[in-house]
Amino acid sequence: YRCTFCAWGMASHNIVSRLNIDNTVEEIKYIGKRSKVNKWIICDANFGILKRDVEIAKAIRKVHDEYHCPKKLSLWLSKNTTNRNLEIAEILEDMIDPAIAIQSMEQEVLANIKRDNISSDMYVEYQKRFHSIGSSTNSDLIIPLPGETLETHLKGLRKLFDMGVDNIQNHNMRMLPGSEMYSSKVRKKYNFKTKYRLIHGDSGCYETPDGKEIKSFEVEESLRSTNTMSEQEVFSLREIHFLIDFAWNFQIYFDLLKFAEKFEINQLDIILN
Repeated sequence: YRCTFCAWGMASHNIVSRLNIDNTVEEIKYIGKRSKVNKWIICDANFGILKRDVEIAKAIRKVHDEYHCPKKLSLWLSKNTTNRNLEIAEILEDMIDPAIAIQSMEQEVLANIKRDNISSDMYVEYQKRFHSIGSSTNSDLIIPLPGETLETHLKGLRKLFDMGVDNIQNHNMRMLPGSEMYSSKVRKKYNFKTKYRLIHGDSGCYETPDGKEIKSFEVEESLRSTNTMSEQEVFSLREIHFLIDFAWNFQIYFDLLKFAEKFEINQLDIILN
């Protein structure tokens, strides 16, 4: 996958690398026996792309059953291996909420970022099959991607509601060094305007060998506007994204929204009004 916004899409990362499966399973056992951390993050851009990922899922489940750790996993499933992903979900059960990243529902935008999503029909089927085994589902959208407008983003949100996605996450575009979108060529083509901001939680105080204290924090370059979406529109979406989190993702008004859906009233229109 060559997504231009992601450093995982670099040409040097095109070949799928494999750690020794026996070593991997032993590491899972070692950590599970000694660590009481409740949540593990599986650092794999496309978990499930390989058949052996099923064995890794079984090893994690076995450790969970024996040591009650970890309780939850964060992982990103491969988008084109539906049956294997379902098998993994059935193994891990309530340990995961399957994440099926979309980033945008607009074909022009997907072409601009060199991304090829699964079809809408397949995505709907994906949701139904995960729900049939008792799993909640997650999806991600990023703004402002090249070619995305306020209208196309709202249209994409409505589609995700209609598809039955349980948790809709919206993210502000980060400019990652090494990604194609970070290049001056792409910045100029789409008239990118960026600003820097502190990264939430990435700070600390560190003591040097000579006893001095260093206060450190990390910053990131955040995309604020493009030639199709203004900074004002990006900021206006924050209110909508907050309400989606509050009313839909956290399910504060979830029952009301699902009730309204039966009358073909769009959930997003309710939130907006």
